[in-house]
Amino acid sequence: MAVKKSGTPVVANPSLTAKPQFLASMHDEFEMLDFNADWVHVRVSGLSRRWIWRNSIEMPEGIRDSGTPTAAVLAPAADLFHVIREEASTFPGAWEPLKNKNVRIISVQKIDDSAKDAGPQARLEYAKFLLEKGYKEVAPKAQDIAGIVVIFDSADGGMIAAPLGALQQWKAGTLSDSALWHQCFFDPPETFDSAGSSARQ
Repeated sequence: MAVKKSGTPVVANPSLTAKPQFLASMHDEFEMLDFNADWVHVRVSGLSRRWIWRNSIEMPEGIRDSGTPTAAVLAPAADLFHVIREEASTFPGAWEPLKNKNVRIISVQKIDDSAKDAGPQARLEYAKFLLEKGYKEVAPKAQDIAGIVVIFDSADGGMIAAPLGALQQWKAGTLSDSALWHQCFFDPPETFDSAGSSARQ
């Protein structure tokens, strides 16, 4: 089972906020022990076990590679949320990379508030779509905007903040999806973390 891109974070726990233990290089191979919708549990060496974001790995034959975003994956997220407001403002938090800096803030709401919880995966997919779209719009005026913030405006909502530099590397192909998430700020982290509860340790 090989890693698709150099600089892929390998983490101790299946969590987007887990600190990377090391960065794998392209074509590094690991033995797969287990996997879920988001994460693959791998043997690094001997008794050492770690987790890698599933989109960063070439899954074995017969297992669907979730790294190819099909319309079926993206459509539910697009059907669940809609943008209610976009504005340029000071970053609404104390996270050092964006503290006191101007950011593009995109507020979104669930289309149907009575619908069941959209879930972390749908939130991440929709945030990824908005970060990509937002980056195209703010890149020409990068000197004025330091990052993009997506706020899920609901009782079970949360915020994802991405510095412009990380988005630039991501769009250039030097950061994988998982590496991008590790450079983002999540508040609260558990809102965007499906694996903490579902993954077997």
